[in-house]
Amino acid sequence: MPEIIPHSQPWITDADKHSVMTALDSGMIARGEMVEKLENAVASYIGAPFAIACTSGTSALILALKSLGVRTGQEVILPTYVCRSVLDAVQAVGATPVLCDVGQEWTATAETIAPLINERTGAIIAVHIFGLPMDIESIKKFKVPIIEDACQAFGAVLHGKKLGTLADIGVFSFHATKCLTTGEGGMLAFANPELASRSRMLNCSCPMSDLSAILGLSQIARYEDFLKIRRQLSTGYNSFFSDSAFDGVMAPPKRDFYFRYALRTNRAPSELINAFKQTGIMVRRGVDALLHRMLGLHDNVFPNAVDLYNSTLSLPFYPSLKRDFFERILKACHRFFSEERLWTLN
Repeated sequence: MPEIIPHSQPWITDADKHSVMTALDSGMIARGEMVEKLENAVASYIGAPFAIACTSGTSALILALKSLGVRTGQEVILPTYVCRSVLDAVQAVGATPVLCDVGQEWTATAETIAPLINERTGAIIAVHIFGLPMDIESIKKFKVPIIEDACQAFGAVLHGKKLGTLADIGVFSFHATKCLTTGEGGMLAFANPELASRSRMLNCSCPMSDLSAILGLSQIARYEDFLKIRRQLSTGYNSFFSDSAFDGVMAPPKRDFYFRYALRTNRAPSELINAFKQTGIMVRRGVDALLHRMLGLHDNVFPNAVDLYNSTLSLPFYPSLKRDFFERILKACHRFFSEERLWTLN
């Protein structure tokens, strides 16, 4: 059996390890100076006046909702095609989640959101899933507070501005599998000083530690290298799928930034996941589950999300991916997608 190629993996260097050991040797590992330095570094990098660190992306979403005053009796609109933690955050503040469908490029749209707006709408959570930018400007017309979920889009740009700075509050995750990692961790970005001040007061229960922050500082110092490799990988995948004759594979829209490389296929993702696994390659669906099914809602209300769930496959895509691993993935893709009769393992 060849060496396993994980679906996701952090890029940890000797410099990262040295930074963490420096924090451990100092004995200053709780919240302190390093957290403030990371907040300033993130704010400077994305071009936001204020940034506040916390323990996770989910905590950041909860803080964002509380900072906006979202409460029981109000509704929060979010897409069904997203990870469960977004739903958990809405329910944690006592608000009612209202799920919308997505468009054909995985993100929610003004058209899928518009029918759900009413006097009880307290916020919209706009998700840049896979790092693909959602059109934030198109939903500002609803005059509803917008939380920009850029947990999978740290460093991505739309119209010259970093994602996470386009709405009332931007939210980031620094989980181990995300673009930049602090192990666990999250960040909120603000332009409004009153919202930032309110969030900082609410953050007393979920602060980031200096131990986490110093890893983030080490990573952000070389973050352009992260993005450069991701662009190279996405270019390589795009070229492979565009130039090769595959049966039933729809290459994703060509973008210069991805958190994950997701492509669409007419083959069942569950069968492909098993086939790749037998070659030592871990692939996944785009999302683990559709949120509306967790809430007992019918598939026919969310046709695009259901279609994407049934056709999207996420391939390994991260800066620490070895070149020979990448070549193995391409060979496996060629095997499983070239001819319908060849993809099933004997």
